[in-house]
Amino acid sequence: MIQFRQLCLGALLLFIGTSLSAQSFAVKGGLNLANVNISDDSGLSEEEDLDTDTRTTFHLGLMADFPLGNVLSFQTGLIYQNRGYKSEFSRTVFGETISTEGSVKFLYLDIPLTIKANFELGGVTAYVYGGGYLGVGITGESESKTTIGGITETETEDIDFGSDDGPKRLDYGALVGAGVELNSVFVELSYGLGLSNLIDEDSDDFSMNNRLISLSLGYRIN
Repeated sequence: MIQFRQLCLGALLLFIGTSLSAQSFAVKGGLNLANVNISDDSGLSEEEDLDTDTRTTFHLGLMADFPLGNVLSFQTGLIYQNRGYKSEFSRTVFGETISTEGSVKFLYLDIPLTIKANFELGGVTAYVYGGGYLGVGITGESESKTTIGGITETETEDIDFGSDDGPKRLDYGALVGAGVELNSVFVELSYGLGLSNLIDEDSDDFSMNNRLISLSLGYRIN
């Protein structure tokens, strides 16, 4: 718990400290299409058990821009990010069909660290950016619905980041995006490729990485 508080405090202080010299701030939020990539080379799991489905979530955050010239700027921020995934599979055991639907929710506090290139197109500013992100796991929840013989049972469990049974708290990865801005209002599309194995790194055969597509609507304060 102490380590978690230190991570969150460090993320907040980093954002506040770097934001003091920012040229502009922005607030943004929007839609997330979240999923994970699961790889299992142990041979213990069947391939269909590793398939996951996209979970529709949201994000909300503050951004700060630091000019590096007429075209380039450094962009960072603090974003409340909702990740996770869904899963669904069924099996037949002794003539009885057992179907399971699962939903896993990961809540993170993200710090994007990207270089942004701005292009003036008439009265519209188009931009692209790329770099990476750091994410600190805050909390999470998993829900599963199992149906056997027409009877459905639902089980909900809290996810404890950093515990022996939970995912690692620290996440990081690559981040790219593009958008357009008009009169301080902007729309952008981004993709986050998680590079950190959320499972214990001692497990060489099994890995799970975050994947995230985000559609954002924001307003820039100059």
